[in-house]
Amino acid sequence: MVEKKYYAIGVDIGGTNMPSSLVDNTGKVVYAIEKKTLPEQGPEALVLRISESIKELLTYFKGTLKKETILGIGLGVPGLLDGKKGEIVTCPNLHGWKNVPIVNLVKQKIKLPVLMDNDANCAAIGEHWVGAGKGAKNSILLTLGSGVGGGIIIDNKIYRGSHGVAGELGHITIVAEGILCGCGNYGCLESYASANATAKRAKERLRNENVISTLREKDINQITAQDIFLHAESGDVFSSNILFESGKYLGVGIAVFANIFDPDVIIIGGGLSAAEKYLLPTAIDEADRRTFKHIMNKMKIKKAKLGNNSGMIGAAKLIFDK
Repeated sequence: MVEKKYYAIGVDIGGTNMPSSLVDNTGKVVYAIEKKTLPEQGPEALVLRISESIKELLTYFKGTLKKETILGIGLGVPGLLDGKKGEIVTCPNLHGWKNVPIVNLVKQKIKLPVLMDNDANCAAIGEHWVGAGKGAKNSILLTLGSGVGGGIIIDNKIYRGSHGVAGELGHITIVAEGILCGCGNYGCLESYASANATAKRAKERLRNENVISTLREKDINQITAQDIFLHAESGDVFSSNILFESGKYLGVGIAVFANIFDPDVIIIGGGLSAAEKYLLPTAIDEADRRTFKHIMNKMKIKKAKLGNNSGMIGAAKLIFDK
């Protein structure tokens, strides 16, 4: 007898883009689309775009999977959330958004169950389900993008903490009295190991130091972490060293998480993880210096497997778990 398949919709609300997908109960993405987030247009406009994406996915579902069942919608949302109220409390990447009842707003547009979680938590859930964390009882996901996000899996469940905001791994202090972070703290991991921090460090040195680099062929103000990676791949030593430094700071953070949580695996995702050949060896060496050997010898450090799909898949898993 063929087991009946069930489906859920996962929406990953990023600061720039908002990918959405129809996911089956094995974790397979069946159909996906992407729209711009455009958060500056306000909550109502974004909810409209979310509902348009969902309706497009539902149209595909009804046209091709008529005999199957769709269970609901999962939202991966950035920022601090109130899970009980279904609200975005505040979010740096959605400027001006405070106490937005995102779950109820989507429910009003689409008559299906709606659940939400932090976007990094959703990515961690996705990787744990069918990605690099599959089979691990305890895992940590670090996402290296414009900032540094994170999600913690303990005993096969996402750890949300007493107030629902656990996993802000990018805001541990790794340099006392260090760089001012956007969160208001000083010396955060995000201020040293994120894509934005990597680019900022390169630009400052190109402006203030007599360094030789092919990056000087570009407008210094427009240099991105992607540029640094591409120039490192072309043999630019300065670019390679900038990435090695980010890897070293990442390793300090990994050591902290390893010593606290003793996980089976720490997974590195996000756009900057494309530079893994520079980041991970340096990060592993630095973490090895700072972590109990009993932990380090058994713990794995891996690149994320699902790429940009992890948040959507994890958001859909919220529905399957419920």
